Amino acid sequence: LSMGDYQKEINQNFSSGQIYEETGKRIDCLINFETQAFYMVDQNNSDLVLSYCKPEKHKLKLENEVDYLINKGLIAMALGERRGVTIPSKEMDRKIFLHVIATYSRIRGVFIGMLPACRQSIPDAAFGILSIILRNMANALESVEYQNLRDNQKSILEEQLHQKTKELIQSERKIQNIKKIEAIATLAGGIAHEFNNALSGVMLNIDILRLAFPENKQIIKHVDGVKRSAKYMAELTKQLLAYAQGGRYRVKNILFNEFMRGALPAVKHVVSPFVQVDMQIPAGLYAISADLTQLQMVLAAVLANASEAIEDTGRILIYAKNIEINEPCTENECEITPGHYICLTIEDDGAGMDENTCSHIFDPFFTTRFQGRGLGMAAVYGIIKNHGGWVSVDSAAGKGTKVRIFLPETEIAKEEKNRNSALMKNLAVTKMSQKESIGKNC
Repeated sequence: LSMGDYQKEINQNFSSGQIYEETGKRIDCLINFETQAFYMVDQNNSDLVLSYCKPEKHKLKLENEVDYLINKGLIAMALGERRGVTIPSKEMDRKIFLHVIATYSRIRGVFIGMLPACRQSIPDAAFGILSIILRNMANALESVEYQNLRDNQKSILEEQLHQKTKELIQSERKIQNIKKIEAIATLAGGIAHEFNNALSGVMLNIDILRLAFPENKQIIKHVDGVKRSAKYMAELTKQLLAYAQGGRYRVKNILFNEFMRGALPAVKHVVSPFVQVDMQIPAGLYAISADLTQLQMVLAAVLANASEAIEDTGRILIYAKNIEINEPCTENECEITPGHYICLTIEDDGAGMDENTCSHIFDPFFTTRFQGRGLGMAAVYGIIKNHGGWVSVDSAAGKGTKVRIFLPETEIAKEEKNRNSALMKNLAVTKMSQKESIGKNC
C-alpha cells in the first residue's frame, strides 16, 4: 500500500463522497472487513450521520448495531479515544472495530468496521496504518470544507467587487452628466442674459417705429412681423433661463388640482387635433409652491413632445397622485430627498425612444426629428429641478413614453396639516373631558 500520494490524490477537487470512496478502497486493501461505515458529525447539530456504508445491503444490520453501541455508551467511548478499539457485537458473534476520525483540532466522525465471524482481531501492524488512513481522511475533509469556504468567499467578494465597480461607473457617469449640464446651463444663462439685453433694444426700436409712422401701413406690417419674431425670441430666452435655473420665479401656493384645471386648456393647442388627451386628476392632491407660468411651460413642453411622438392618431394620458418617499432616491441619477410629493405622469402611445436617445432627452436642442429643436425638455429639467423636484423618463422604441414629474408639497401645506392634526387631537381630548364631566354629574 502506497501512502505517500494519498493526500495529493484526494485533494484534486474531490467531493466528500469521493473522499469516502477513496478511503474505503484503501481500508479494503489493508483489512478485509465484512462491513465498513463512516458516521460523520453533522456540523449543524453535532449528531452522527451515516455517510458511507459498504456493502449497501448491510446498512440496516449496521444501523441496528450502532443503536446498540450508542445506548451502551461505546460510541462515545470510542470518540474519546485517539486509537482504535475492538468490542463484541450485540449478538456476541463477531468483533466490531471503532476508530475516531479526527484532525488535531476536532472530531469529524467515527469509523465502524465489522469483522467476519471467523476473524476476531486485527494485526497490530494494521492498527497504525489504519489510523494514518483515517487521519488523512479527516484532513482531506477539512481541506475540502475550507476550499469550499474559500470558493464561496471568493464568489461573494467577486460579486461585491462587480457591484462596487458598477456603482463607481454609475457615479462617474452621474458626475460627468452633472458637469455637462452645469456647463451648458452656465452657457445658456449667459447667452440668455446677453440676448435679453440686445432684444430690449430691438423691442424699443420697434415701438419707436410704430410711433414714428402710425399711418404707414406698409411699415407697420413689417414692424408687426419683426415684433412677432422678437416675442418668439423672448419666449426662447425664457426657456434658456429656465434651463439655466436662473429665471425669475413668481412663486405662489396653490392646490395642484386647481393648477391643472386652469393650465391644461391653456396649453392644449400644442397637441395635434388627431391626438386624444385624457386627464385623470383626483381630488385631495397636495398644495405646491411654484411659479405657475413656468409650470405651464413645463406642461406645454412635455405635451408637445408627446404629440410629436405620435405619428397619426393616438392618446396622451395625464394623471397624478400623492406619494411619500421615505428614503433618498439613488436610481437613474435621481436626486429626490425623502418627503411628500405630487407625481404627475404624462404617458403617450407614440413611437417611443431607444436607450441612447432617452439618455439625451434633457440635452438642449437635442431632437429625434432634426437638429435645431428640443430646448423644451431641457427647460423642463431646469424648471422642475429649481422647484425642488425631479423629472424621470421611461421609454422604449415602439412602446411609447412615460414622463414622471415630482413636485414637493409646500411647507405651508405641511404646517397647516400639522396644525389641523393638533387641533383635532385637542378637540378629541376636550370632548373626552366633557363626557367624563357629564358622567360625574350624573
